[in-house]
Amino acid sequence: MGDIRFGMNKAQIELIVRISEEGSFSKAGGKLNMTQPAVSRAVAAIETELNTVLILRNRKNKLVFTELGELILISFRNILSEFTKIEEFVAAKR
Repeated sequence: MGDIRFGMNKAQIELIVRISEEGSFSKAGGKLNMTQPAVSRAVAAIETELNTVLILRNRKNKLVFTELGELILISFRNILSEFTKIEEFVAAKR
């Protein structure tokens, strides 16, 4: 197996987590000052980078995370928690 390299940034990770919390691309975009088309493009880029589908979309505008998407979502939440800890460490040293 080759090395897996990811170029995702905090904003992309936050977007996926926000989509899961809001249950909607539009609502998540609104919270992050992004249009729905921008959210769709960002999700497509993340899925392309990971070479997998994270979120299934259906005709009733319901979003369902795939099994792998749910696992990745857990990791994304942990990553955001670690970002918060780092920000707190830095703020405490100022």
